Order: sequence, then C-alpha cells, then structure tokens
Amino acid sequence: MREGKIFYQGAVNDITNYFNKFDYICPNNYNPSDYVMFLIQTESSETLEKKGVGMAVNNNVSSIERKRTSSVIEVDKNDLVAIPVSSASFLVQLKWLTWRELLNTKRDIASLIGRFANTHS
Repeated sequence: MREGKIFYQGAVNDITNYFNKFDYICPNNYNPSDYVMFLIQTESSETLEKKGVGMAVNNNVSSIERKRTSSVIEVDKNDLVAIPVSSASFLVQLKWLTWRELLNTKRDIASLIGRFANTHS
C-alpha cells in the first residue's frame, strides 16, 4: 500500500502474473514480495498510475461508514474493500498472544539467556 492505494490483493502465487500484465517482470531467483516493495518504493506514483497499477481507495476515511458487524464496506460507488472482522474477545486474544510469545521464547533460548546475562552484569 502506498499513498492510500493497494497495489496487490490476491493469492501469493498470482502476484508475478499480476505485475507481468503491467510490464513489471520479476527477475528469476528474486523474491516476488521484495520485487513489489522495490517497485512501490522506486517507481513514481504517476508512472504506476499511467500503467494502471494500484487500486483506487478513497482517502477520506471520515466519509466511510464502518459497521462492526459487516465485513465489507463501501469505499467508492463501484469499489468494495473487504475488511476482516475479529469477533474474538479480549481474553481469547490475550491467550493466543501469550501463547505465541511463549513459543517464540522457547524457540530462541539463546536470546533469553543473553537478556538475563545482560541484566545481571
């Protein structure tokens, strides 16, 4: 996303085909995600717009009416944007975030030991 425009929304496997349509060919042995980030950072907005890359999004967020129960909001007269709706309670979210943190700590014992050694020095 750059300047309120989404440059790609779809399956990961289709990203190179999508950008090939706009004459942006991802080099062999190059990570497609890195290539897209490179394009977004180096190409001018005018060039990307002329080629048709980027989906228009209404930058006036205050005019968008968002409903918590809806997973789709109307952005422009003809454009629809899907927004994932999270219905998990605070405690459920806290449980899974704590679980993820414990797993990450367990996987990286060396950093944990380094942090303890650094604080006791």
